[in-house]
Amino acid sequence: MKNQYLFFALLVAFTACTSSSGTKDDRGGTILYTDTIQYHPVRVDAEGAILPWYSANLGESYDTCLLLVWNFWKNMEVDSNGLKYYMNHQVWAPHHDMRGLGGDQMAMALSSWRLLYAYTGDEELIDNMRYIADEYLARGLSNASDKWPNIPYPYNTVVHSGVYDGDMRNGKGYTQPDKAGSFGIELVNLFKM
Repeated sequence: MKNQYLFFALLVAFTACTSSSGTKDDRGGTILYTDTIQYHPVRVDAEGAILPWYSANLGESYDTCLLLVWNFWKNMEVDSNGLKYYMNHQVWAPHHDMRGLGGDQMAMALSSWRLLYAYTGDEELIDNMRYIADEYLARGLSNASDKWPNIPYPYNTVVHSGVYDGDMRNGKGYTQPDKAGSFGIELVNLFKM
């Protein structure tokens, strides 16, 4: 008898997990399911292919996602040392994640904003790129007497110091020349803009 109840419970659970009723959506005739990916409802086209969560219009969805990321970045809070949060941390977290920058984080931000500027023409992107470049150069170059002189360090060993002075794994005084190079090429690209 106990096995019959277990079988029945599993059958009900399996049915609940596999049968998801779709409903037509007013945005492009797509089908929305009650299932989610992360926290967005699953949207599929008539053939059952997954579509972007925002809209069946791929361009509209692309624009929306890009601009949501940019809006999040440009409105990120100022950290305890007066710098924008992303100038101190590699991960955004409401409790202020205590890891410093990720090696190529600033170079990747400059690269992304350069491409987004080419796409949107939004001058605020260039302002943000200048902010990143100015702050990073003012706070993170190795000394002229160092083995690798006058190149940016990839990491802030004391997270809220506002100083980039080493490497996340090797510590203070260690650099990564490849990261300095990728930041350098993005500075050249910014200058050309």
